[in-house]
Formats: sequence, C-alpha cells, structure tokens
Amino acid sequence: MESFVPVCFFKTKVEVLDDDQDWLSAFDLVFSDKGRIEISSDTELVIQRIKESEKLIDSLSEYNLPKILNNNDRYNIISVIVSDFVMPGCDGIEIFDKLEHTWVRKILMSAFVNYTSVCSFRKLYSIDSFLSKDIIMFGNKFKEILSSVSYKFFVSIFSKYLQNHKNLSNILSNNNFFETFDKLVCNNDIVEFYSVDDNGSYIMKSAEGKRCEFVMLDEQTVIHNNKIFAEVLNNVVPEYIFMHPLMLRNNDELITEKAIANENSRFFETTKIVIDDQIYYYSFNEGSFFFKNFQL
Repeated sequence: MESFVPVCFFKTKVEVLDDDQDWLSAFDLVFSDKGRIEISSDTELVIQRIKESEKLIDSLSEYNLPKILNNNDRYNIISVIVSDFVMPGCDGIEIFDKLEHTWVRKILMSAFVNYTSVCSFRKLYSIDSFLSKDIIMFGNKFKEILSSVSYKFFVSIFSKYLQNHKNLSNILSNNNFFETFDKLVCNNDIVEFYSVDDNGSYIMKSAEGKRCEFVMLDEQTVIHNNKIFAEVLNNVVPEYIFMHPLMLRNNDELITEKAIANENSRFFETTKIVIDDQIYYYSFNEGSFFFKNFQL
C-alpha cells in the first residue's frame, strides 16, 4: 500500500477473536490495553459489535472536525479484528468474508497456517496482515502491525473526502511529507492527530495529554507574512519563520504597533520541505497558537 498520512488518527477498539482460552489469557496478560482491546471467543457477538460500529464510522467520513471532536463515541469505533484461522463452525477467512462490506481491517493469526498459504488467500479475500501464534514473535510484531493496519483504516474512511481536497491528498501521499510526519509522531509519542487545513497542518495530542501543533505553510504565504511582520515591527525578520498570531491580532482586529511592541514576541524556526516541486515550511509547537479554536 502507498505510504499515506491519515486525515486523522485516534485510539479505536480492536477485537481479538479466538476459541483457545489459554491463548486469550496469555494475550490478555501481555497486551492489556484497558478500553481498547476486546477479547472474545464468540464469533457472532464480535460480528454484531463490528456492524454496530459501522454506524459511528459513517458520521466520520464527511470530516466535520468540530463535530468529530465533540463526539467521544469515536473512541468506541472498532477499526481492526484479529481472528484465529481455526474457529468453530467457520475459519477466520470465512469470518472476514462476512465482514467484506465493512470498514474494519483484518489481521489473521494462526499456529498452523503459514504466511505463504495466507498469500494465496489474499487473492480472494481482504486480509491486511498475518501473525504467527507464537507469543514471543507475536509480542514483537503485534503493536507495529496494529499501528500500520489502523493507519489503513483511517486512510480508507477518508478516501472520498480527499478526492475533493486534491492539494491535501497530494501532500499526505508525498513520501517526503510521510517520512517527516511519521518521524515527528514517533519522536513525540503522539496518540491523536487531526488535519485542520489543506496544507497538511495538524493539531495533536501526546500520550501525556499535551496539546501540540504541526503547522505547514506554503512558500508564498511565508514570504507574504514575513513582509508584513517586517513592516509592522520595523525590523529585519529572518527569512523563513512563523510568528505568534496573537502579535498581529486581538479579538480578530488588527492591533497597534505599540501593542505589538509590548507583546512578548515569539518566533518559531521552520524547516523547508519540497512536495511535488512546491516549497513548504513546517514547524512543530506545543500549545495552542495557530488553531486554538479546536479543543482536544
């Protein structure tokens, strides 16, 4: 699958389906993630829960950000099912077949079927990944694979939205942007993020609950803003910077030069990134500077 940054990402539910109680107990011991991972041996119950979750997903696809942020039910969405291959009544592939027209992503696990065999299944069924039921190997790979498959879930939900936002789509699918964004998220342990404009800017939440912002501006906007800043401050402004927007506006009205001079100036260094031959500049900040209207 092409590398693609999702429009948004947050913790969702993961269904783990297996009839081996010893394995489920071991899994629960190693991967306890309270409120996120649901463990069950009841196939029909899991399928029912996934289909109920689809109603919540429908409300996401338009990407109305204020509406999404004000609805805490989003955390109850089921994004991934992890199923054992050998199940009573039907195997894991048949279970996935019953979920063919749902958004949920599918991970198959087995102690008997190998990866080569699964590759032949992929030609007929939608399987996102495979895991061997070896607790050590499983433990090393599960979180990494789950993160990758969860990304696929969010990318697929907003595919139609991105068709109407071509500039954003081009940025999110660009390898330079993907690698930059992925490194930023990993280094700062970000657990949630939401797109706020068509330039690739995001508001984020860290594992500690801190509000962060990843701000992208195109080159022309940066040059234009710097010219304004230089004129207002009567000073030579560094060529590529961001300035705290509160220095220019107060209650959405332009404030005086004196008021600006009295403001505690903040400049944010930016880094250049080239996306489809267009130059952009990005900056990562803690706090609520650029998109303060969205509360996380």
